Parts: sequence; structure tokens; C-alpha cells
Amino acid sequence: MPRIDAGMKEGVVIEWLKKEGEPIQKGEPLAKVEGEKVVFDVEAPASGILKKILVPTGVAIPVGQPIAIIIEGGEEITEEIITAKEIEVAPEKHVKATPAARRIAKERNIDLTKIEGSSPERLITEKDVLQALSEEKLEASSSLEIVETVPLVGMRKTIADRMAYSYRTVPHVAITMEVDMSEALKFRKTVEEMEGKDIPLTSLLTVVTARALKRYPIMNSVLEEDQIKLIKNINMGIAVALEDGLVVPVVHDADKKRLTEIARIIKELIKKARKRELTAEELRNGTFTITNLGGFGVDIFTPIINPPQTAILGMGKIAERTKVVDKQIQIAPIMTLTLVFDHRVVDGAQAAKFLKEIRDLLENPYKIFL
Repeated sequence: MPRIDAGMKEGVVIEWLKKEGEPIQKGEPLAKVEGEKVVFDVEAPASGILKKILVPTGVAIPVGQPIAIIIEGGEEITEEIITAKEIEVAPEKHVKATPAARRIAKERNIDLTKIEGSSPERLITEKDVLQALSEEKLEASSSLEIVETVPLVGMRKTIADRMAYSYRTVPHVAITMEVDMSEALKFRKTVEEMEGKDIPLTSLLTVVTARALKRYPIMNSVLEEDQIKLIKNINMGIAVALEDGLVVPVVHDADKKRLTEIARIIKELIKKARKRELTAEELRNGTFTITNLGGFGVDIFTPIINPPQTAILGMGKIAERTKVVDKQIQIAPIMTLTLVFDHRVVDGAQAAKFLKEIRDLLENPYKIFL
């Protein structure tokens, strides 16, 4: 299982592009693999015959573990593949099981000898263990009717692990502010008319936040052991919802780009994300994240920090609400911003000043050019 980026720990084969016994050329796609953030092709390391597929689809495999054997001139290509294969089927109480299946069985205290593998070789997979676990729970509570069991693998598992780690290790604090978006909406319309291009609100917030991060660099930092490291690059992560998960592509050096350029980049990233075509580079080195649930009708929410970043900014929907100006009630398009930050790194007053800077820039967008 190859490593596509530094943070990848395991991958899931979602489709084999070759069958056992078929010839394959060096560099030809062998399988489609879902890593922690992207789907990519695994290419054959040499030309030959696909002798054996070692892992089924849908099972999480640790990086570095062999997934197939290719023979060339009647010999296996590397000794490591033979060794790893022997390790994979090594008996544990005379049971053949994948590493993922063994891990889950150990975590849930499940006896593998009582589970029958679903693969042709009777190899017990992660899916088999999860199915057995769900059946065990069903027997314990007959009043529950389970419609389907969905293995927690691939992207969903990565999200689960990262969010659990973030919430477990980072002291999250959330603050909110209402923003009068009257001037921001006018500004956006003016730019759209001048440039002849659509400018999503997320793009405008990206520019504004990048500007605020330059003034408050503590918000653009990471905590590593006993050191807070302020990062010069302002790389804005934009959360994109998918049908089965979430990815956060990155607009690199957002503080050095024009609004129209950022709008174009974000549109391209969203399009590629939904087609599962994002590259590792487009997902790497984010320093601050923006997430927008306004399009789903959400007023206020508290997102979870994307580690190792220090903060994340959540956008709610824009709605006509009342506000008081000079003791007069007015109606204005109001949006609520929620800043969630790591209280080990940032104090409440610092976070409030940063969020206020974002609000002031949105309410006076022409300041961006000053």
C-alpha cells in the first residue's frame, strides 16, 4: 500500500483494475485506492502477470503492506511481498484474517475463531468482523432493527479519527459575532459586474480572513510539543462537503491573491473535490480553515478544529434581521460568524479582536484595498 501523503496511515482498495492471471505493464494502473483524503491509482511497479490479489476491496490496509503479487519470468518480484503474504495468513488460533480484522477483533474482544470469512479463501475481513459485531449487538437488543451496517473505513474513518483526536486533545472555545453584510453584498455585486464573474461569499471571506491573519499571526500557528510556531504562509483550507464525507482543499498563499483569482481557485477545487480528482498538493499544508453551512440553512454552528491548526471559522446563512442604529430599528442582511480556537494557543481577547477585524472588513470591504 503506497503512501500518497505524509499523514496517510492506511488505504482502502475500492476497485481492482486487473484480474488475477492478467498481464500488466509497468506503470499501468493496477487498482484504485482511497487514501485519507483522495482516491488515486496504484501503478504496477514492473511488467508481468498479476499472480495474486492479496487484499479484498473495502478493507483498510496499513501503508507498506503488500496488496498484490506480480510475477515476472515465473518469479515473484520482491522477497518483501512473499514475506508479507506469509505474515498476512499467519495463523492466529488457526484463523486467517486481515490485519484490520485482527485489530478490530482485539479492540472489541471478539473471538475470530467463531467468525467465518466471506472471501473465497475464507479470509476474515474487517467487514466480516463488523458484521459479526452488529449481529451480536442485535441479539443483545432485539428491539433494534438494523437496516444496514456501514464499515467505518477510508475517508469516513479518517474524518472520525481526526475529529476525535482534535476534540480529545484540543480545548475548544467558540465565540460568535453577527455581521451586517449590506456593504459586503454591494461590494461583491460591483466586482461581479466589473469582472463579469461570479464571486461566491466564501471567496470574499477567504480574502478578508487572510488579511486579518496577517494582522493577527497567532491565529495562523500550530502547537508542537512546547512550542507555538507562527507560520508565514497563509494557506486557507476550504471545507467541501461530499456525499460520504468531507475534504478540505487548500488555497495556498491566499494573502497574495486577488479576490477574482481566489474565487476561480475555490470553484476549481470544489469541482475537483466532488469528482474525487484533488491532488495531494491541493490538500496539503493548510494553516487555517473556513467552513460554510449557510447554504444548508444553518444559522450558527461550532465546527471542530482541523489539527494541527489553531482555529477554524464557521459561516452561517445570511438572513434579514433587525438591528438598532442610533436607537432606530432597521432591517439588514445579517450573517453569524463562529470562531473556534485552541485555548492553549489563543486567549479569548485575542480571538475576539481577530474576529472583530474580520467583521469590520466585511462591513467595510473597500478597506481590503487600503
